[in-house]
Amino acid sequence: MRFNFKIKGFVLAAGLGTRLKPITDNIPKPLVTLGDKTLIEYGLNLFKKNRIKEIGLNIHHKREQLEKFAKENGLIPFYEKEILGTGGYLTNLRKFFDAYMVTINCDTVFFNDEGILDRLIKSHIENKNLITLVLKKLKGEKATPFQVEGQSIKSIGKGGDYFFTGLQMLSPEIIPLIEYSIVDVYKKLIPTKKIGFVEFRGTWFDCGTLSGLINANKYIFGSGNSVVYPGGDVSKNITLKNSVIYNAKVEGYGEIINSIIYENAYLNLKGEQIENKIIV
Repeated sequence: MRFNFKIKGFVLAAGLGTRLKPITDNIPKPLVTLGDKTLIEYGLNLFKKNRIKEIGLNIHHKREQLEKFAKENGLIPFYEKEILGTGGYLTNLRKFFDAYMVTINCDTVFFNDEGILDRLIKSHIENKNLITLVLKKLKGEKATPFQVEGQSIKSIGKGGDYFFTGLQMLSPEIIPLIEYSIVDVYKKLIPTKKIGFVEFRGTWFDCGTLSGLINANKYIFGSGNSVVYPGGDVSKNITLKNSVIYNAKVEGYGEIINSIIYENAYLNLKGEQIENKIIV
């Protein structure tokens, strides 16, 4: 779908990636590998497929690596000396946030709903929203729940079975409302009915957690249990349970459970059990 107004893209990429340590001790979370791409590339590809060409990202942790990535990929980096939060980062964008903007978390990946961005933009414009969220109906999620009514958000954190996917569209008119947390802005807009939503119909993963990253790898690889990528060398005496092995070597005997072994890692187990770990 073509639009006769300007839309920019933005990737939230300033986080510390604490839940993915120790790999994020060496690289920023957006550059963590998922399949044959880095996490940030999934969001960038979504933008580019929908002709969003002017794309910014906020950076903090491992600044130099992300600045290099931004330069190589034609992105506009916005450095945060101190992390400004899920809403506060908008105050650091100076003149960039002068048009409609679609933002995406660097660690969320979307599959099997090619029209999601078209629906998001169409709904935002037609309903004259200030914010439109992409939500997904899930069961048992530990994140903040949203209640919806029609095409609007009814409440946040008070029950409901919809959850925010990390993808949203913003209008620059929200700038005076901005606080550290974007959730505070959401709550201010609920009485005005200027915060709407569209439902994501495909497969979605939060790769900011070990479990989410494992599940996304399994989905990409088409595996119901564990994944051993080409180049991975695992001894026949190693038992894998819900784990991912990249181009790494695992010798000896033992178990690897709910874990990811990244490129060039080497393990020689002697009966040990590796569980809930990222090995680099």
